[in-house]
Amino acid sequence: MLEVISIDAPKLSSFIYGDVGIQISLGDPLQVKDIRLMGYNQPNTVCYARTELPSIMPNVESLIVSSTDEMISTPMVPIKFLHLKLLEIYLAELLAFPPNYDFFSLVSFLDGSPALETFILHVKQRCERRDSILDGEHTNLRQILHPRHANLQNVTITGFNSTKSMIELTSHILENAPSLKCITLDTANFYDKNLLTMGECLPMRKGGILEARKAFDAAKRYIAGKVPSHVEYKFLEPCRKCHIGY
Repeated sequence: MLEVISIDAPKLSSFIYGDVGIQISLGDPLQVKDIRLMGYNQPNTVCYARTELPSIMPNVESLIVSSTDEMISTPMVPIKFLHLKLLEIYLAELLAFPPNYDFFSLVSFLDGSPALETFILHVKQRCERRDSILDGEHTNLRQILHPRHANLQNVTITGFNSTKSMIELTSHILENAPSLKCITLDTANFYDKNLLTMGECLPMRKGGILEARKAFDAAKRYIAGKVPSHVEYKFLEPCRKCHIGY
């Protein structure tokens, strides 16, 4: 079984990694600035990116991570992405995740990326969440005491939902990003809006539509009042053309 791939490319600057279960040996990893991790065959790719990648490719400036099987939360670790400016995370199959997946744990990336300017999170939202902040007594939101995310300017979350951990993540960003210029919360799936620009919408299931409505109520109650006056706040709901699937 193939376990190690050696690449002798001294001028390599961009790298797409499709299976984090295979060890990669690069001639000069310090030159790599752009990385895409596609977790096709390995679970917990997001966790791997946070805990292992900074020591393997420390100079990365743009990181895109896709996970179809994220079963554990992202831990807080001391190692950092000192040069990372763009972070984009795809949680592509939410039904494969635990129902109480901790979106707030993604703060670990923000904490470990002092130069980060743009953070994009895509969540494939298929059904109504069972851990909505609206369904229980969730009066105290978690907070993490650490240096503020001084360079973070733009944040986009698609598949925004009403879970307590999603609300905590969003609140944390608003309260700890003094340079924030724009935050967009989109309740539709990330692929729906792409097709919308071409005049089409993919169907959304009934559960997804119901969750979008709950997300609107949660954002109105817990998020809208925390948006600073200098920040552009966009909240997007599924368009009227979206079909409700059963």
